Parts: sequence; structure tokens; C-alpha cells
Amino acid sequence: MQTCIIHLIRGSFRHTSSRDRDELSRGLKPIHTAVTADAAAEALDRLDEKWGARHPAMTRLRSI
Repeated sequence: MQTCIIHLIRGSFRHTSSRDRDELSRGLKPIHTAVTADAAAEALDRLDEKWGARHPAMTRLRSI
């Protein structure tokens, strides 16, 4: 399972600018460390609210 999460994180950074990566990685952490699927979905919604307009390709990865 860890490999899949790592690949998703790395893949999501391919759709972002390098200057935003540190802040985005802090936003991604609550998603992949969430205790429940609902908590992860909520964290993803928060990330999408903040970054969805600027990096829409990254937040579209939610369907994977």
C-alpha cells in the first residue's frame, strides 16, 4: 500500500509548479495519513478548495 501512495504523491507533483511543492506536500499529508476514508475525502476537499483552481490536474487524481 505504501508504494501506491508514494506513486500517487509523486504523480501529483508532475502536475504542479516547483515553487508550490512544499506547501502542497503539507496539504497532501493529512490525506494520506487520514485514519478513515471519510477523513481523507474531507482533507482532499480542503486541498481542492485551496489549490483546485491553480492546479486542477492534481486534484483530479481523486478519481484514481
